[in-house]
Amino acid sequence: MNKILLFTLSLISFAIVSCSHSEINESDLDAHPYEIDAQVLNKFVDINKEEGEYFINESLRHSALSYITNEDWNELQAVTPGNRLRFEQELSALNAELAFDAQREDVSHIVYNTYTQTWIRKIDKESPIEIKQAEDFTQTLLSRANYASFSFWAPAQMQTINFTAGKHIISDVYVEMYRVLNYRAELTCTAPYYHSVIISGTGVRYHTSYDWNAPTLESSVKWTFKGKMTSPARDPSANIRVDFID
Repeated sequence: MNKILLFTLSLISFAIVSCSHSEINESDLDAHPYEIDAQVLNKFVDINKEEGEYFINESLRHSALSYITNEDWNELQAVTPGNRLRFEQELSALNAELAFDAQREDVSHIVYNTYTQTWIRKIDKESPIEIKQAEDFTQTLLSRANYASFSFWAPAQMQTINFTAGKHIISDVYVEMYRVLNYRAELTCTAPYYHSVIISGTGVRYHTSYDWNAPTLESSVKWTFKGKMTSPARDPSANIRVDFID
């Protein structure tokens, strides 16, 4: 059933993007390159935490925590309708993927990243492993030992890493792309407990850290992680690196 649903959602996502390209006015693209308008629109992407969806929120300019300037607002008004349509429909395609992820039995958390915030949505309320955003990830590499690291690209096969550490570890996650794109990746812990975390977002660069806590009395834990990046599917420059530290 899940495979059928995934296939259906994939067709929907493909149809959304295909339709967006057919409806875009070519003169709009000539007037304003999409890459430039996407950088502007990216600053106004917000998260609907009731539905677990990304959307463009022009009201972000009124929030003191959004880092949106008057110049950003003026640039938003200059975005061409065709480029905005393409950006919104590509967000819709990402939302369709995440809606399917939220129904998967193996997914415990979905991470949403925007220009202004990171939100960790817990899907599996019974998951034995807790993850949360580290309080001060900018200092982690300066003060902690590195257990292991691995990277994965889009599109690429699943990568696997094994290491022994304590029951509490931190994962430093770096997303690197050369242009504004939506991204989706899976970071799956197969030991000591099996569950998957979906990392998603829109932008160019992203870095944060997550705390992982295994509910065990053992002081030494054998951890196994697998990672793969599924979106953007046609940009081999996009990659994610994960550093596991104590």
